Amino acid sequence: DNYQAANDANNDHINHSNLQDEDTDHITDQNTNEEAERGWFVDSFDANNNQNSMKGQIDTTNTNSDTTASRQIIEPFPTLYWLTSPTLRTYISRIELSKTHNVQQMERRLQSSPDHLFQMKRAHKSYGEKRWELLTPLDRENVLDRNWGGAIDATRGVAGIRESRWNCVKCLHAHAAHYLAQVAEWEMEREGGVGDQKCDREDLNLVGKWTMEAVFEAVRSGFESCG
Repeated sequence: DNYQAANDANNDHINHSNLQDEDTDHITDQNTNEEAERGWFVDSFDANNNQNSMKGQIDTTNTNSDTTASRQIIEPFPTLYWLTSPTLRTYISRIELSKTHNVQQMERRLQSSPDHLFQMKRAHKSYGEKRWELLTPLDRENVLDRNWGGAIDATRGVAGIRESRWNCVKCLHAHAAHYLAQVAEWEMEREGGVGDQKCDREDLNLVGKWTMEAVFEAVRSGFESCG
């Protein structure tokens, strides 16, 4: 009943994000050569002319610091599902700060079992494939032309986590949003006739499931367990 109530309350708050440009604060590439290869820039705000000349252009040859200093490298943000419920976001933020269910504890739990790791590998792979499938052929062509494939292809999982780090945990909000979206999709496929049956998807986001279980536990205890 708790799961059904949570799903009913939050299905309307799961938002499928469109690709959006992000500035260098969101770029996690460690290799600066990769940034140079991407070479997709936008001109910065021109305060003197009081206008924004945000004209995208490909420039992989000009590395003059004077020229590129006023530009920012941008790429699509890889998160596909978002929690827009303020209440649920607050609950999960408190979970992340707790002693028992924070990111580090979730990561230890994940890495404690090969079965857990394999489950999350499937979840990450499913997430990346879904993101790529949602793009139109023209979108995919543009992504590849701009060398953005490595940012949003199937090797990037939940919230853009690289394949080499699928044994780690990132933001619990992102995992919970993915889990709730999966449960909602699973229920819609059965036209609501699930009864007491639990979602048994093979690619279910396990960390997201644990996060929602922690939220229910904390709500029942008045968040005393989140000290």
